[in-house]
Amino acid sequence: MNHLKVTEPKIIGHEKIVKFLENSIKNGRISHAYLFYGAKNLGKRFVAEYFAAKLFGENVPIHQITEHLYPDLFWIDRSEGKKNISIDQIRELKEKLSSGSFNNSYKVAIINEAENLNQAAANSFLKILEEPPQKSVIILLVNDLKSIPATIVSRSQLIRFNQAKREDIENYLVGDLKIKKEQAAQIASISFGRPGIAVKLANDKLFLNGYDNNAGIFLEVLSGGLVERLNFVANLDLNDAPFPAWKSIIRDIIMASLDLPVVNQSHSQKIKLLAKKFSPARLIFFLEELRQAQIYLNYSANKRIVLDNLFVSLD
Repeated sequence: MNHLKVTEPKIIGHEKIVKFLENSIKNGRISHAYLFYGAKNLGKRFVAEYFAAKLFGENVPIHQITEHLYPDLFWIDRSEGKKNISIDQIRELKEKLSSGSFNNSYKVAIINEAENLNQAAANSFLKILEEPPQKSVIILLVNDLKSIPATIVSRSQLIRFNQAKREDIENYLVGDLKIKKEQAAQIASISFGRPGIAVKLANDKLFLNGYDNNAGIFLEVLSGGLVERLNFVANLDLNDAPFPAWKSIIRDIIMASLDLPVVNQSHSQKIKLLAKKFSPARLIFFLEELRQAQIYLNYSANKRIVLDNLFVSLD
């Protein structure tokens, strides 16, 4: 698609969103604030950078956008070692947006994981939205919309990012990254519609091997009882729980119980054995518990309790 040429290697799917943003520029209907929301690794950042590039004009080298070097692009993220985006960062952003443009064009701010704004920063940011500087566009990237104050949500153009189609991811892996079709099909399936995960699996053999290792360990844990599961949690890196591998294995056990093909072929025998141990209804319930646990881990002070409860729910 020609309209994706600026960041075509990175944007997988989201054609309707890209077209909407392009038409907004074409028709002069640009909002002062956009809120891109959806799960991690869907491509929100790359669409935001593409949109910024379009706002700045065709003559701006794309690497200046993707590397956050362009003087009228302001990338806001948590400072290293900090838990939240601070009010000082927002105050500095306000000053930059109020200053003159480098190229007499738009000034664009991208706030990554905007749910990390602390209360004071969110209040300060709201004042920017209430009186937005001329020719400025702010894009908030959000994983969990519920974590954003309603006052900010109501003043932003909401754009929801959904999972990419499996075939779109597979076609990208085969056509652009030259991955063999069989492996591309597996990676596309286990990425659960998240292009960022798929690309990392394809490009990083250690990451792919780590995924496969986590899948194997998880199968062993499922084969045991409650004590084994709680011991597993006790030795787990609580800041890096391998949810994609867990979800993929649970999905495969459900598929095996229905005599349907599984994705994780290297573990197919254990998967088929576990399909006799757990009912599909029980596994579907556990998938929902997995989803909830991922959300709770972002806010809970005691991650071990969250994961203990998750694995207890299998009984």
